[in-house]
Amino acid sequence: MVGALTPDVPATVREEDEAYGIACEVATMEFVRQRLSAIPIPRLYAYEGPGSQLAADVGAAYMLLEGFCGNTLQDVEFDICNLPVATQEHIMMQWTRVQAELATLAYPQIGSICSISPSGEPVLGSLAASSAGELSDAGPFSRAVEYFTAVANAAAGKLDQSTRLGALVFRDIVDKTTLFGDTDTVEQFPLNHMDLGTQNIIVDDKFNFIAIIDWEFAQTAPWQVNRYPMPFPLLGSDTEDILRDPSHLAYKNVSRQDVSRRIYRQKFQEAERELKEEGRALEGSFADALNSSASRIYACFTSLGRLQQADRGLLCEMVRLAFGLDADKVEEYLWELEQGGEVGGSG
Repeated sequence: MVGALTPDVPATVREEDEAYGIACEVATMEFVRQRLSAIPIPRLYAYEGPGSQLAADVGAAYMLLEGFCGNTLQDVEFDICNLPVATQEHIMMQWTRVQAELATLAYPQIGSICSISPSGEPVLGSLAASSAGELSDAGPFSRAVEYFTAVANAAAGKLDQSTRLGALVFRDIVDKTTLFGDTDTVEQFPLNHMDLGTQNIIVDDKFNFIAIIDWEFAQTAPWQVNRYPMPFPLLGSDTEDILRDPSHLAYKNVSRQDVSRRIYRQKFQEAERELKEEGRALEGSFADALNSSASRIYACFTSLGRLQQADRGLLCEMVRLAFGLDADKVEEYLWELEQGGEVGGSG
């Protein structure tokens, strides 16, 4: 079975950036297929990028990919927290193992795999995600703090007020804490799909993973970018308060989600332990990263603008987690930042 894919590229993206992004996706899929046979990736039968005569003949750049008899996990069950625990464990065992396997491929720069060298090693270039206009500084980066600063600067240029303020808060956290790295630390950055939600996992009718798709945002990345994916809600202080109060109206639903969240983290622990036993131990830990302040802050930051009425709470949570401020001090901090003044952070 064969499927054709024509990339959905914004009209504002330059042709050379589009070509680079597609080339990175193709190179990443090929590299992962060569190194990690346990990860199910569609075979690429043909690829014609921008500027190709064959692409011009059909009116678009395209990839001809292996097709599968299955559906996305999202389409089969939008909220996997509704499934029996045994089924959730089966899904999350596969889900976490794919990510852990990818993380065994780690390199000293943050960037996209733009090609494969004659010796079979990945060539890391600028981030392909920047071709969609997200980052003005596209790297590659040698330090996590440089990457997160670039992400904050990109968000600061957006029109939405909450996103701009969130970018200022995030940049301040990156500058004033070591949660997102420092300039002296030398790190190895694991390969990350960056969009491995249920919409990009093809399963059969028994929830066996048969393909991981949409590798366009794949890159090497700092551990702090790892977060609980949808359908798990953000783990915030309000969620923790509900879990401590069985009489709360939302307790039953939130506790159900918490069970699923714990299974997800447990399966990462198991995957990491298995890799260590195989002699392929990871340099970091998904299980540790997921509940860290850095991961939770980044999850809040990247969720800004999705639901306007939730943005203020997300901003407050970012500040609380970073600086340990009480509610009054958080509001004072945000007010000072909105006025364009210097803020003390931990004061």
